[in-house]
Amino acid sequence: GWIVGVGWIVGSATISAASISPVAGNAEVQADTRVVISTNQAILLLYFCICEFSGQHQLKHIHGYRCINNMFFFVQNAFSYPRDGARGKIIYNNKMERKLILCNTLVCLDSTDTIYNEGYLIIHDNRIVDIGFQKDISAHVPFDAVINLGNRLVMPGLVNTHTHSPMTLFRGHVEGHTLFTLEGWYNTIRVLELKMTPDMLPPAVDVSCAEMIRTGTTCFVDQYFWMDQVVPQVRKSGMRSVLAYGIVELGEEKARKRELAAAEAFLSSLEDDPLLTGWVGPHAFFVDNSVAAMEMEKALSDKFDAGFHTHFGTGDSENNHCQETYGHSALTQLNEMGFLEYPIIAAHSITIPPDDFKLLVNKPFTVAAAPSSG
Repeated sequence: GWIVGVGWIVGSATISAASISPVAGNAEVQADTRVVISTNQAILLLYFCICEFSGQHQLKHIHGYRCINNMFFFVQNAFSYPRDGARGKIIYNNKMERKLILCNTLVCLDSTDTIYNEGYLIIHDNRIVDIGFQKDISAHVPFDAVINLGNRLVMPGLVNTHTHSPMTLFRGHVEGHTLFTLEGWYNTIRVLELKMTPDMLPPAVDVSCAEMIRTGTTCFVDQYFWMDQVVPQVRKSGMRSVLAYGIVELGEEKARKRELAAAEAFLSSLEDDPLLTGWVGPHAFFVDNSVAAMEMEKALSDKFDAGFHTHFGTGDSENNHCQETYGHSALTQLNEMGFLEYPIIAAHSITIPPDDFKLLVNKPFTVAAAPSSG
């Protein structure tokens, strides 16, 4: 089948990650994970995707979305604005077009999991404004275009809640190693990153975007350094993304100043972007980001109204450090430093002590569940 996608959500959003896989000749969509992403700017996601399933397939189960092996994929925006060359500047059309899309099955994935058989969707001025049954379409409403998808499914697009798009460069390199320890990450990945040059990133990001487009993701949440090399490729793809400048300083003042300056310049560059949102990306609190760096990162978040995308709870490193230094857990220390008042996407989070769960009640702390790495 094929997948293309477009859609808009404005405001804080509840997003889910999904997988569609053929099982015993059926197209299967199963649910078990819903991920809440919120931003101080209350701007996030655009979604819906159109995917083909032939008459030989049936929709076996729809109840939400499923994330598998920390791999989510992305969809090209089929109705995106045209862009003017390398800068990726959007060219707006003053004409407010009204499009009608017809399909065999339309899945809303709302609070009641509404499904419209023989459904329709209306796009006005590049916004989804109405959905329903085809029999209820008013014959008196004119459309600039009618797209009949026939025996196809329209459903919300997928969201990759944690990735590093340039790291297709290292695919297969860490087989047999763990990235859940500082030593494992440093000796397999970091030693190579220290030899990288910026020009290596654009082709790697292109590969990541192409793979995500191919399999249905409409938005992804990224974290890496040299974001000036990442942003143009993401703009070229037409994707929506929350991009965090990855910061590693290992307690070194020179590295801290360099990385924080680069992160600030990056955040400044995305302030008016309609599709890309800038966040702060400390690689790992207390592990390779010192308290001094964390306080500077919090100041950046305040200045740009940005959240944090980080790795957390991948092992015992944060908790051991904080127990030895402060006499309590890493999450307790984050709370005392005020970090839990900021939006945080915490990748992995597999070793958070159950006694600390109460600290997260009513906090904008979101777990991007990923029980493995590499």
